Amino acid sequence: MLALVSGVALALAWPAIGDLTPFVFFALIPLFIIEDHYYRGREVLSSRGMLKYLYLAFVIWNVLTTWWISCVSESLTTKIFASSTAILCNSMFMVIPWYLFHLTRKKVGSKEGYFGLVFYWISFEYLHMQWDLSWPWLTLGNIFANNVEWVQWYDHSGVFGGTLWVLCVNILAFKVINTSWKIRKIPKAITAILLIVLLVPILTSKIKYSNYAEEKEPVEVVIVQPNIDPYNEKFDGLTPEEQLERMLDLAEEKISPKTKFVLFPETALQEMSNVYLDRNGELGIRGLWENDLEASRSVIRIREWLKQYDHVKIITGMASAYLYGEDDEFPPTARPLKPSGHHFESYNAAMQLGADGNILVHHKSKLVVGVELMPFAGLLSGLDAIAIDLGGISGSLGRQDTRNNFDSPEWELSVTPAICYESIYGEYIAEYVKNGSQLLFIITNDGWWQDTPGYKQHLAYGRLRAIEHRRSIARCANTGISCFIDQRGDVHQKTEWWVPATLSGELNANDHFTFYTRHGDQIARASIFFAALLLLFTLVKHIRNRT
Repeated sequence: MLALVSGVALALAWPAIGDLTPFVFFALIPLFIIEDHYYRGREVLSSRGMLKYLYLAFVIWNVLTTWWISCVSESLTTKIFASSTAILCNSMFMVIPWYLFHLTRKKVGSKEGYFGLVFYWISFEYLHMQWDLSWPWLTLGNIFANNVEWVQWYDHSGVFGGTLWVLCVNILAFKVINTSWKIRKIPKAITAILLIVLLVPILTSKIKYSNYAEEKEPVEVVIVQPNIDPYNEKFDGLTPEEQLERMLDLAEEKISPKTKFVLFPETALQEMSNVYLDRNGELGIRGLWENDLEASRSVIRIREWLKQYDHVKIITGMASAYLYGEDDEFPPTARPLKPSGHHFESYNAAMQLGADGNILVHHKSKLVVGVELMPFAGLLSGLDAIAIDLGGISGSLGRQDTRNNFDSPEWELSVTPAICYESIYGEYIAEYVKNGSQLLFIITNDGWWQDTPGYKQHLAYGRLRAIEHRRSIARCANTGISCFIDQRGDVHQKTEWWVPATLSGELNANDHFTFYTRHGDQIARASIFFAALLLLFTLVKHIRNRT
């Protein structure tokens, strides 16, 4: 029952599930009661027995908040495999820091154990962002994404400040309850500390929220939401040419002489890329090959359209590829192009085109596990065959090491083209901002998740990036929700779900760096350092006790 209460409370507090955010401040208390029972229990109460209750709580939390992963495919088998694998594995990872907390508490001491939980959990969240199985959707600090007036101080701490806040409040609340039960009265000192830790961040944030004013550097942006069904139209129904014409027509509804950018969503350009032999027997390419994008029919059509609007630049998503020569070195994610003997690499990419003739390209580098990324590609390259197919962009895609923005020297303007999943990584986005980005553009295709909490959570998390870096955001989603987000994290001009729409709005460019932009996830790095020391000390104590 305690595990059930904890899992449900965490879910009800989550954005787009219950949005009952205050629940998070007591949602972990049942887990502390479970751990305390095993900590104080007799030797027959094995610590491993505690893990099944912790695991149950985390499974419930994961199921209720991310069940929509099952919508990734129309195949029932794939639905079950994708959702169960993600949920069960992520829940297992969450148990680890709690077990280490319990171990430290038993071997070193109770006070050190609770400090350890803070360090272990934050370390887990941070490390979970860094590896090939990255799935930081349920980072505790994300829970305030729809309560941005509570966390304006994220421009100093990032989301790990929110995680630290949640853990500290839950630990103190448990201490108040536990002590009150023992002495039959409320402990005044620890209760006062609890109220301070709970309320001061909220009050400080509300003051900051009320007083924050953006510098006026307006940039007019047009967002196109074409609403192309990713299951029935994007790859099997409408031709790439028809889809592009739909987007160009929608853009014309809102373009003005002041418009600088027009945004199309993720993978908006889906042109069949193929290889052929010319009359001389030389290998030729046709489609969205980055070896020669100017030959693409989509690029040629956009070039023609831009002759009418030479003051505008188009930023669009595309499914592109690069063809390697027979003697070229190629990465593990490259695929053989039979029977030519060549290899090619596919990308989920963004492209900027303007009347100046320049083409700028960005490759999505934070890839979705199981769809765009087969983990540990160098070791498990053969697993590409079981990737979930999302219309021709499945399997391990190529990434890039550099964080390049789309620059417009004539306007002295630099923007970040974040593609879908990239927008939930605060420190990753910081790399673009430090490289000169003044605006954030998020392009996405959330239609795969259908009308579920998934796309609503994704939108909410973007609000936190606006606060962390004080950058205005234009969010362009194929099927919705598209919108503008200001530097306080407030959402403006939200579109409806699953309808074609065009938005026009002004965003204020900003070139100032926040503390978080400059220093990144220092809370997480400090936690890793102290977690390593405490874990080492715990192991030493354990070995000494055994000898």
